[in-house]
Amino acid sequence: MENFGILTNRKKDVDFEMSKNISKWLENNNKTVVLSTELLESSEEEQAKSLDEDLYKIMDCAIILGGDGTIIHSARKLAMYNVPIIGVNLGNLGFLAEVEKKDAFNVLEKIIENDYVIESRMMLTAEIHREEKKPIQAGIGLNDVVITRGGFSRVIVLSVYVNGQLIDTYHSDGLIISTPTGSTAYSLSAGGPILNPTTEMMVITPICPHSLTARSIVVSGDDEVSLVVENFRNKDDGDVLLTIDGQIGHKLNQKDKIIIRRSKYKTKLLKLKDNNYYTLLRKKIGGTLKERKDQ
Repeated sequence: MENFGILTNRKKDVDFEMSKNISKWLENNNKTVVLSTELLESSEEEQAKSLDEDLYKIMDCAIILGGDGTIIHSARKLAMYNVPIIGVNLGNLGFLAEVEKKDAFNVLEKIIENDYVIESRMMLTAEIHREEKKPIQAGIGLNDVVITRGGFSRVIVLSVYVNGQLIDTYHSDGLIISTPTGSTAYSLSAGGPILNPTTEMMVITPICPHSLTARSIVVSGDDEVSLVVENFRNKDDGDVLLTIDGQIGHKLNQKDKIIIRRSKYKTKLLKLKDNNYYTLLRKKIGGTLKERKDQ
């Protein structure tokens, strides 16, 4: 790898100190920094205009400084150019940004020595079908697509279909359709299962369903999941929203149909060869679990 990009969350990379240090380190190791910019607190359209598209095309690797939210935000753009990502955690949990700040230069040393593997992560795409109008392309996401209520605390009614077959009609606060990567995010908090992030599946998880039997459903990545907004009382109850990765939002109307599929794009994550997902899982969200001394 010769050409590196650095994208940073300016709120966490104070005075761009880490960005500057990494840029200098790369140049001292005869590498080229082709893109170095803060992750602006602006719309994706404004960000896209501010960055030269040609730079993405020649980038061999993107170093993302921040937390998981920064990586998820950047991944939607980088996936379109097949650019692999290494995340340096300047935030809290750091499940995707698994390289800690203190280890950053040791990890970069291994990367320039080609001591790494590239892990592909499935992404989702969502489109909104409204009456006879042209479908609205809602966007792509690495973690999840969520349909949820806004405003007053009243349930919404959503019918779920897989490959055109009705699965159930949920009276709930909403539904989460997550990737394996997103299975440790909102879906997990709503009671969903944890999937190995390299698998190709989707998890359908109801949010606070008014039912004793409603549970998460795992479907194939080849499947097409459709949701129909059946009812949300009346306009005074507030909006029903579709959000992607908690960062892109669309208001929904009654009888809107949302179609969710596996995206043609994938997020590529750089991993050290000796990294183990299940060890990371225990460390990041294992709570009080302790590693046995005899292991």
